[in-house]
Amino acid sequence: MTLPKSEVIKKRAAALGVMSYTLAHISIVDQIWQSHLLGVEHGFRTRTTESPASLDLLVQQINRLGDWYIKYAEAVTEEMLN
Repeated sequence: MTLPKSEVIKKRAAALGVMSYTLAHISIVDQIWQSHLLGVEHGFRTRTTESPASLDLLVQQINRLGDWYIKYAEAVTEEMLN
């Protein structure tokens, strides 16, 4: 969060090229896996985006989903895993 915006959108030699696109990809995949665990449709047609959300929003989404995964892991039963 303390990085200058120029660093977040800087082109890099990475799979998705830009940090904000990588964070958006992480958020999308987290949502897809959450949907799989809940047995519901996720609605995504791709694991990437044409225009990622702001860094602020991406961090909020990733943190919210991380919290959900922790609660899920604490509550999951063997029956749910089967």
